[in-house]
Amino acid sequence: MDITMMTNSGASSISLPRQFGNTKGLRRNDSYFLVDLFLKDLDGREKLMKIAQYFLKVIFLYRPRHSLANLVTQLSLTRQVLCLGTVVNDLRILCKHPTNILVINCVVNALADDIYCLCRIIQPKNKRWQHYSAQVSTYCWFLSILVNLKKQVKYWKKNWIAKLTLLKLFADLIFCGCDIFHPACHGQLQAWSGLTSGLLAAYKTLLL
Repeated sequence: MDITMMTNSGASSISLPRQFGNTKGLRRNDSYFLVDLFLKDLDGREKLMKIAQYFLKVIFLYRPRHSLANLVTQLSLTRQVLCLGTVVNDLRILCKHPTNILVINCVVNALADDIYCLCRIIQPKNKRWQHYSAQVSTYCWFLSILVNLKKQVKYWKKNWIAKLTLLKLFADLIFCGCDIFHPACHGQLQAWSGLTSGLLAAYKTLLL
């Protein structure tokens, strides 16, 4: 794994029931097969929930009192629960690269994400841990995006996947930047950039 391109995806291995037999005969362009694999992958489920979450947010930009408003919060929390514990894998990589600043950044980011998620579940009276873990996670993610953008710009002409990755990074940069710089239209920017990032990530996963 390229240590500059790690993300907290929470992906799991994919296994098909035995009755399906050997999957070598199935074509990669079989849409049903691709969707089946996508939904059985934990990372695929998280991406699908992200698309639903920010699709609803875009709708709420124009219908703010929609009856499904609480669903957005539940989708957000469920996505974080699906990614809970990814710091374990990052710690394993840290043991191999103990002095790499990018790996350390990934570990801190994953740990902050886990603390924030647990705080949302436990709902402690003191919100200090939740507040600071959210800030730490945001700045770590922003640094990771900048590093990956610098690298990806060099290869964006290489293939279609590289172009999709670059576009997703720009969407993530806009989304994360809103949490740091707080522009006046941050609600609109995060809704559209979040939806764009989710769609690109899901399309990229299906292509791979």
